Amino acid sequence: MTLLECMRLIKKFSLAVFCLLLFSCSGWTNLFDYESGDSVVIKKKSSEMNPPSELQQAERLWTILVYMCADNDLEAAAMEDLCEMEFSDLNTSAVTVLALIDRSPSYDTSYDNWYGSRLYKLQTGRAADSRKLISEEIECLDLGLEAGKETELDMSSSYVLSSSLSYARKKFPANNYGLIIWGHGTGWRGNEMEASVDVSGLFKGFSYDGSSGTYMTLYQTGEGLKNGLNGTKLDFLGFDTCYGAELEVLYELKNYAKLCSGSEGLISASGWNYKELFSYFEKSEKRPSDLCASVIYQFKKQYAYKTGASIVSLDLEKLQPFFDSCNQMWEACADKINRTAVRDEIMQLLYSSSSSVKRYTYGSAGSDVYLDLPSMMASLCSYFNEPEISRIYDAFETCKKNLIKDSWTSEWGQGGLGVYFSSLSDSSNLSVSHPLPYKKGACADQISFVKDCDAYVPLGNDGKSFLSKLFYTQF
Repeated sequence: MTLLECMRLIKKFSLAVFCLLLFSCSGWTNLFDYESGDSVVIKKKSSEMNPPSELQQAERLWTILVYMCADNDLEAAAMEDLCEMEFSDLNTSAVTVLALIDRSPSYDTSYDNWYGSRLYKLQTGRAADSRKLISEEIECLDLGLEAGKETELDMSSSYVLSSSLSYARKKFPANNYGLIIWGHGTGWRGNEMEASVDVSGLFKGFSYDGSSGTYMTLYQTGEGLKNGLNGTKLDFLGFDTCYGAELEVLYELKNYAKLCSGSEGLISASGWNYKELFSYFEKSEKRPSDLCASVIYQFKKQYAYKTGASIVSLDLEKLQPFFDSCNQMWEACADKINRTAVRDEIMQLLYSSSSSVKRYTYGSAGSDVYLDLPSMMASLCSYFNEPEISRIYDAFETCKKNLIKDSWTSEWGQGGLGVYFSSLSDSSNLSVSHPLPYKKGACADQISFVKDCDAYVPLGNDGKSFLSKLFYTQF
């Protein structure tokens, strides 16, 4: 070996030893590679050179929040549904399911009989003989939730809804986001601030909390979604409740979700079957449309023999044209109601026991009555049988086909969506007046449907709207 070669070798060895001594105490030696040649190459981790975006960091396809308001007589059903989720075949490394559940101290004693509010991160693969939930209880300091600490949340608060949505998106970033509102549902209702001026005093909506004794009104639900999503949209919104698929509900929430699934009428306390739903979803490509299809699949399988069962999946981005076509249809029909005989025949057409229009109600005094929109519009078109109304109805049908992605009913053709008609004064008779929050301009903070729907909602004794003509106009 020549003197020059020896000097080069000593130089390379000295430089390597110097770098190791310099950086080993700082724990940085794992950042270096040594390559052939005359120099040492220092290589940083790729994540330090180019920090990954939130989307690149997200390995999960979905984050789904199940907002379970079970501080009421549905407590046992909620625990059963959590078990169904754990029994499913869902791969939770690709799909994160968070269940925020608020239990009651009064109705169910299973699973250590704890009560209050907890947040679970779903784990699947539950054994049939397991006596405990296998899902992981996690903390959410935004809501004051800590594992092992009893906390009572008011699930009827829009703040709790918005905070839990914000937390889910921040803590578990994903390609798609979903929300399932679970529990009691009554469809539309006005802001609770107007309860003192409403003759019925029945201000409800979703998310009934027994400890506080309050519901989250539809207006407040919209506020919760707006604040929790911060300008983004859910890829899926589901209502495992009664009266989720009402035009008033969908119109209020249309800007906060792309696809939506729900029922226009009553569903049983057992609600959706989550073992079937998530197992079916696991076999799919896990697109938003696949989640809708999974909801339809499990509902059809569970309620095939139940009277009046109905479920629908909708493209909320097609709701505005559908709403406009409804408005045009109601306006054209209202113009034709110009004497008492016509008004009486229309009421008979829509509400008699022999009517072909589907309707949904609890059936007791004070209960709301919802009419199925597709069968309502078909009956009105058939009754008037005029070219102009037939043309408007054809446009309505086109908009309906664009809106409804999939549906199922146990008794008739296509599942649909409903609209509020009136309330019951007793078990069979309609009230002669509508709640003030449903009368245009009667209250502050009215839902968007009431603000925007001149052709349908009551406008007063001299109003020209459809409901004004049927309930308030003297001919």
